[in-house]
Amino acid sequence: EGARLAARSAVLGCLEYLDTAIFGLHGTAKSTREVLVSLLRSFWEAHDCILESGGALSTLTVAVIIPLDGDNAGKSVVCACNVGDSLGYVYSKTYGVREFTQGSHDITSMRDMRDALGALGPVDGNKPELGNLTLSITVVEQGDIVFLTSDGISDNFDPVVGKFAEALTSDSVIEPRLASKRQNKSTSAIPSTRHERPGIGHLTNPAHPIRPPRTKKTATGLTGAPASAMSSNAENIAPSRPKYMRSHTVIEPRNSTKVSSPGPLMKFPRSPAGLPLVTGAQRHKLTLLRLEDLLNYGINGTLKPCTSAMKLCQLLVDFAKMITAAKRKVLEQRESYVKLVPDEHGIRREVEMNRLQQRGARRRIVEGSTFQSLPGKLDHATVVAFEIL
Repeated sequence: EGARLAARSAVLGCLEYLDTAIFGLHGTAKSTREVLVSLLRSFWEAHDCILESGGALSTLTVAVIIPLDGDNAGKSVVCACNVGDSLGYVYSKTYGVREFTQGSHDITSMRDMRDALGALGPVDGNKPELGNLTLSITVVEQGDIVFLTSDGISDNFDPVVGKFAEALTSDSVIEPRLASKRQNKSTSAIPSTRHERPGIGHLTNPAHPIRPPRTKKTATGLTGAPASAMSSNAENIAPSRPKYMRSHTVIEPRNSTKVSSPGPLMKFPRSPAGLPLVTGAQRHKLTLLRLEDLLNYGINGTLKPCTSAMKLCQLLVDFAKMITAAKRKVLEQRESYVKLVPDEHGIRREVEMNRLQQRGARRRIVEGSTFQSLPGKLDHATVVAFEIL
């Protein structure tokens, strides 16, 4: 409740100041520099409004879109200011999705999704945390859609949060760079590291008997050779033939001087679970590509490109709801809200837990390995969009 009050107070205080400083009758902002100065001052008004209302902490991103004139007529400029992990993007049907608040966070490092990096409100006494306060500017064209999102929307497009990739860190375990056993022709040439039992040495003898090549039998040899000669030849050949032939499909270690060709190398390193390991820059790039793919083809990949700001908001919210459906379903189980208590007759009945007990039950579920393995991030999801006309 405190965070909700802080967010509403921040938006109210910021917009009231901008409405007067830029769009009011006595507005003095005539250039992008003056607009950015007004944005900075509006953040202090937002912070003061949070303190007056008794709210908690809140991130904030504000963007002002102003049309350009002169040689750049027909284009607009986006002036933005943000603090925390609420980000801003531009969707262009020609150039895809780009983030104009990229300077507020280091895309080359593995950011902790639980750290907002900054916030308005009483962080340190009555002071805010402005560690990543950033001013940004970008030029947009007609038909582009500018949209701002909270971390409950943007973080769900992260490949690591979506559980189809893992972060590449210094302690990451990388699986061997060989293809699967079916594709790796040199698998049988890999020496075994296990200790062999001395009693079964005959099973691992590298010199297995080899079937001698068949000789072509002629009609003359079959009819003209005496029976004694044929029997003597059979006695000489028979001992060299093994009683049991090994299958050629059995994979076993063998000693060979022939160097086999290495198996096909994998293009990307993978974790023991088989997921690709990505760096910080790759995570950011994949996040933008996932956003672009959703806005171009929809959730099921069969829709047309997004054409309006309303459609964009619907797609982003629907995607966040779908990717977090499994986590929400787990948290909505009855075990998180009721418990079985025996009555005086020994019959167990459901009794609703108090708020403290419910919070403890949800905490145990969230900290469990099953919940952590599910995709998505549960957080407040807010998105606002504007189409450049």
